[in-house]
Amino acid sequence: MPSQKKISLKEEYTQLLEENSDFILTRYSGLNVDKMSDLRQQIFAKGAKYKVIKNNIFKLALASRSDLTDFPVDETMEGPFGVALIQSDTPSIAKVLKDFAEDNEPFSVVSGVMESNYYDEAGINRIASLPSREDSLAMFASQLNSPATKTAGLINQIMSSLARAIKAVGEKNG
Repeated sequence: MPSQKKISLKEEYTQLLEENSDFILTRYSGLNVDKMSDLRQQIFAKGAKYKVIKNNIFKLALASRSDLTDFPVDETMEGPFGVALIQSDTPSIAKVLKDFAEDNEPFSVVSGVMESNYYDEAGINRIASLPSREDSLAMFASQLNSPATKTAGLINQIMSSLARAIKAVGEKNG
């Protein structure tokens, strides 16, 4: 019979998974408290949460999500794990985790879920190479603005050419 603490923890994990559609699992063994605090701050600055989890209880919470039928729970979750819980902009969180893993040898990215699709470590690394939401919006706005800028420049060029022509005619006749 599960204890009340385990039942409460499963409910907490289930709620976190409902609130945060995307998540990335990591192995954190070997990190000291300062490194974990640094990681949490970096992730929090990007609008996500990082929690150390109890694997068996997290597996039960994962089973409650009907959209995660292809998540290989048993093969993926062995040993101490942490999870980055993401509401939006998964690529920027994946980049933070990838960069952190490169600088902190025992830490590693294991797998994750983005838009109800399972990704292994290689998939998460590919997601990390995607532009962030802000970068994507900036590129889109630039592409939208480009034709208008070119048109304005062309009109300005025509108007200045016309003004020079009128000035030249005026000087010639004057």
